[in-house]
Amino acid sequence: MQELIDFFGLDGLIPHGYCLSWSPVLLWLHVLSDLLIALAYYSIPLTIIYFIRQRKDMPYPWLFWMFAGFIVACGTTHLFSAISIWIPLYWLDGLLKIVTAVISVAVAIMMLRIVPQALALPSSARLQVEVQQRKAAEEALHSANVALQNTVTRMQLLLDSALDAIISVDHDGSVIAWNTQAERIFGYSSEQAVGCKIADLIVPPAYRDGHRQGMARFMATGTGKLIGTRLEITGLRANATEFPIELAISALNIKGRYFFSAYIRDITERKQAEAELTRSNADLEQFAYAVSHDMRQPLRMVSSYLFLIENALAGRLDEETKQCLNFAINGAKRMDAMILSLLDYSRIGRVFESKVALSSKAALDEALVFLGPEISACHGEVKVSGDWPELFASRDELTRLLQNLIGNALKYHQDGQPPQVEVHGTVHRASLRVEVRDQGIGIEPEQMHRLFKVFSRLQAHSRFEGSGVGLALCRKIVEHHGGSIGAESAGAGQGCVFWFELPMQ
Repeated sequence: MQELIDFFGLDGLIPHGYCLSWSPVLLWLHVLSDLLIALAYYSIPLTIIYFIRQRKDMPYPWLFWMFAGFIVACGTTHLFSAISIWIPLYWLDGLLKIVTAVISVAVAIMMLRIVPQALALPSSARLQVEVQQRKAAEEALHSANVALQNTVTRMQLLLDSALDAIISVDHDGSVIAWNTQAERIFGYSSEQAVGCKIADLIVPPAYRDGHRQGMARFMATGTGKLIGTRLEITGLRANATEFPIELAISALNIKGRYFFSAYIRDITERKQAEAELTRSNADLEQFAYAVSHDMRQPLRMVSSYLFLIENALAGRLDEETKQCLNFAINGAKRMDAMILSLLDYSRIGRVFESKVALSSKAALDEALVFLGPEISACHGEVKVSGDWPELFASRDELTRLLQNLIGNALKYHQDGQPPQVEVHGTVHRASLRVEVRDQGIGIEPEQMHRLFKVFSRLQAHSRFEGSGVGLALCRKIVEHHGGSIGAESAGAGQGCVFWFELPMQ
């Protein structure tokens, strides 16, 4: 002990017990208090160290280590206070206090810096709310994923049950989706098709260069003739056979990359039903032409003999017999006119001029020239307005179409009222729409369905002449040009509007 005293220079210093007069009660009061405080101080860092090791996610762990060192230093000062009762290690105790002071100041400074940041951390209540919110978000996300998966499953079922082949293609032209109907139509399984170039799978070799050029042009400009339209082209099966398909393509731009969906239908059976319908219609038209042509010969003979009878018995027939003979002659004339109209009707679409680019206004002017005598006879007036663009059509058929519609408007007018006809042209959706409006006798709404039928007349022969084929002829001309035709009227005496639309190209 003397060596320890000499080492710390304790000569001349007296133990702290002398200050307590070596009173046992007072002495042990200080000793036991300092020892208990030191023991408590030593146990607290152990608890802090255990806590830090168990909670790896605690913020500012280094602050806890500094705090533990501060508590150990404080406990050691209390331990030396108890020792100094008997041994005056005041220099060593002072050094320990200096160390404790330095650690204390450092911890205090760090606490001042950390407290604002710690206050910004969420409280336990806030953490609980956030945990609940995160749990609710996770549950919502799980529900959304389940719903999405169900939607994907339903969509896949719909795609697989679709009557059309549905194919998705990425920006590079590679297949990324291939439904069941695509497998049936083209003969490739989904595993075989996905990842392959669409041009190599279903585009015939003769059209692949055009396909690639069209894809490149669309990627560069964002526009293409095939996007958003339905068209008929030729497809290629896995067995290298070509067949007709109907195709519609849609495009989706996602961050500068295009994705395409193709909806494809095998129209082989439809096309066969149509190489058949066309042939059947051609046969029927040829039959109608032959019958009507052959009927004229005996009819001309009947008409000739009626004229011979009328001339041979002139002056010897009573009025009733003359009237009967006139009925027979007029009937033969009307039948001949009907046969001529039927011949005209059968020729539409079978015997015609080649379709060429022509001026619709020129065809209208030609029709008005043909109608000149009729316009003069009825003292009528025809007003022309609107746009009359160039069409791709048969000039003869377009002229006859306009002539028939305008001629009807001139013919079916009120007695004693000169006909007023307005002919107006409008360019509408790449088509020419022509309206022929009159102020004539009108059409009852319940009679509209009888228009445009062969030999369907709405007026008696005694009031207006005609064969009942004119409007049917107009309908056939319009259909031959891929257009549509119709009529509108508010009723008897209200006039009517006949219109038709023809594609400009």
